[in-house]
Amino acid sequence: MLAFKSVVKPESLSKQLSVFVVRNEEDAIALGEYLHEIDKRIYKGEVELKPLAHYNGVILSEFNGTLPKPTYTGADMLRFMMEQHGHKQIDLESVMARSVVSEVLNGHRELTVGQIKGLGKIYNIDPSFFLGAIGTR
Repeated sequence: MLAFKSVVKPESLSKQLSVFVVRNEEDAIALGEYLHEIDKRIYKGEVELKPLAHYNGVILSEFNGTLPKPTYTGADMLRFMMEQHGHKQIDLESVMARSVVSEVLNGHRELTVGQIKGLGKIYNIDPSFFLGAIGTR
């Protein structure tokens, strides 16, 4: 775990900030844990740490921006959720007809916004997990 001091001399600031470099996922996890500790101290009243929290947040965001984006469609997510829950097409009839489920899973049809919202409720997950289906096959 990284340690930090609340009082920083300006001439040593750049040296101290140089430890906040994220080269890999392990560094990102460590910095995320460190940021969590900073946030707890800010919540307890050490508001002078807000710039440090912001600085670290930017570093983590930049690193996360370099990660490959997941490549799955809404149909992939639907297939995965059905497998995880042992569902058949008939189990989704409250959201869409069995034939529509089949067309979505086979890439012949896209999920609608209403279907995405319904699937989010059925599987108790954020509907945005299915948004990859809109406009893609």
